[in-house]
Amino acid sequence: MRLAVGLCLAGVLIATSASAEPPKGYVLRWRQTFRSIADLDRVNWLHETGDGGPKLPGWGNGERQVYTGEDRNLFVEDGRLHIRAIVADANRPGGEGPTSARIMTRPGRLPNYGYFEIRASLPCGAGAWPAIWLLGESGDWPARGEIDIAEWSGRYFQHDELQSALHATDFHGAQARVARYRVKPACGAFHVFKLLKTADEIRVAVDHDLDHPDLTYHRPVSAGAGSWPYDQPMQLILNVAVGGALGGDAPRGSGPFDLVVDEIAVFVPSVTTAVRRSP
Repeated sequence: MRLAVGLCLAGVLIATSASAEPPKGYVLRWRQTFRSIADLDRVNWLHETGDGGPKLPGWGNGERQVYTGEDRNLFVEDGRLHIRAIVADANRPGGEGPTSARIMTRPGRLPNYGYFEIRASLPCGAGAWPAIWLLGESGDWPARGEIDIAEWSGRYFQHDELQSALHATDFHGAQARVARYRVKPACGAFHVFKLLKTADEIRVAVDHDLDHPDLTYHRPVSAGAGSWPYDQPMQLILNVAVGGALGGDAPRGSGPFDLVVDEIAVFVPSVTTAVRRSP
């Protein structure tokens, strides 16, 4: 995930929950709920740990947290997954400082195209940078493609703002395709974050219908990999960063910052609708 302040553009799956309402012609592929931390099983999820290492220090954004797999940073409470960033963790490897958690779906777990719905609550606070996003399974960034379904910036945003963004070789970082919009309240309240990814377009919406998305990007005519790297399968990532390009300074005594996830649902086109509409 990279800084994106740039060009603005207007478990086992059995049944959906009341919040999951797919577009017409889509059927349930996968649904994740959280009764215990065991539901975050190793078949579906990977846990990324560390500080980005020597090849990507600060995870490429100057972030200060160390991601751990410890239960103080990742746990289930009242049927919801908590990803918790602790600003001054005395048990942090290497000495006191921020810790957090970052999880991602395993390669092959998500379809190339589909409708994705995540019901979650993002934290606010100086220093926090929570995000719900997708990253292409193969290649280097930004060529692999990135879809930021929702993120909040402790450095730049007010408590009623959220952002969605797209990154690719032809547009990334400060040139990313970005939509920043108002949601009251954006933080500390549950919202339904929606992504529709087809062979022709990407739509992102928070709470409301995808007929009126917060961000839309159409596949360019004669698109190459530089402007449309989104045909490959992608991995869903959930994390709370601390500090860095979008988090900003986190005062000692602030936090903790909890990204709370109620459920994740993934739908795919039925056979009759899985036809690409453009040449």
